[in-house]
Amino acid sequence: MVASSAVSHTLDVFITAQGLTTPLGNPLNFISGLTENILLGGFTATLSTFVSATNALFGGTALSSATFNSAPASIELNALANTGAGPYSVTAQYHIVSVAGEAGGANSTINIVGAAPTVPGPIAGAGLPG
Repeated sequence: MVASSAVSHTLDVFITAQGLTTPLGNPLNFISGLTENILLGGFTATLSTFVSATNALFGGTALSSATFNSAPASIELNALANTGAGPYSVTAQYHIVSVAGEAGGANSTINIVGAAPTVPGPIAGAGLPG
């Protein structure tokens, strides 16, 4: 996004993967990797992830979000959410705001991974006779 007028501008981009049937979980652990690679001209970028147990486009239950005003920067966030019986959808939202009168740009990355919640297992050697 490039802007150079006397007013600020906002760009919202939504990307949805719809019709997902695996993995399923109640809850399912979603890992959101939010990365700002390049951010120029005083821009800000808010990166967010969502899951929809009803398989909706462009939204759902909020999983994770982070706002960046400099780059490079990265954060990994975990959130538990219900996928329902499937199919379900996941959405990534890029919300980029320019500064009035400044040219700039943003290069942002969102990764969403669903994985079963980790349950502590037995400790190796526990309960073995000496």
